[in-house]
Amino acid sequence: MTSKKELLKFFFGFQRPYLKYAVGAGLLLLLFELLQLPMPFITRYLIDKVIPSGDFGLLHLFCGILLGVIVIKQLSAYFMRVLFVYYKGNIHTDLEKSMYLHLQELPLSFFQRNPPGYLMSRISEIASADSLMADTLLMIMKDILSLSVGVTAILYLDFKIGLMSLAALPFFVYSIKHFHKRLNAVNRQHYEANAQYA
Repeated sequence: MTSKKELLKFFFGFQRPYLKYAVGAGLLLLLFELLQLPMPFITRYLIDKVIPSGDFGLLHLFCGILLGVIVIKQLSAYFMRVLFVYYKGNIHTDLEKSMYLHLQELPLSFFQRNPPGYLMSRISEIASADSLMADTLLMIMKDILSLSVGVTAILYLDFKIGLMSLAALPFFVYSIKHFHKRLNAVNRQHYEANAQYA
């Protein structure tokens, strides 16, 4: 049976030529998340200091800063998705091409043992493979950065409330680990049933 380490090494071979897209998307994601950090502080200062002072020049300045941050965030998110689509699409194409070429080299006895519907169902599971390599990776990075930015902001604004919020984190991590194996088992059963009835 193929180990997880061997599977990761196998999939990384498809990722390697397109890592530049992943790195670019990662950097834009980092920029997007870092721009989240000053937003609550700018908003608080705007409400607590600028508006009560009646200084319209300063108000216009802060509104311009907020608008600029929002525009940069949206642009970074757009180009991040563009790079990510290139990254995911190329991996998906290479995986399908590799599988089809491999199938053409198999002996006739293999196709006699495995019906065409079963094989086509397995090939369609490539979408899940590139989703694992691309979507999951991006979501993990996004969640880690969002958590880091959020925790930093909360602890700075109110240290006690920040600690209270972090107290729930271990339960969240436990729930993910607890249900992860069950979800994987259900997914495997679903794919196998789909392949059998294809």
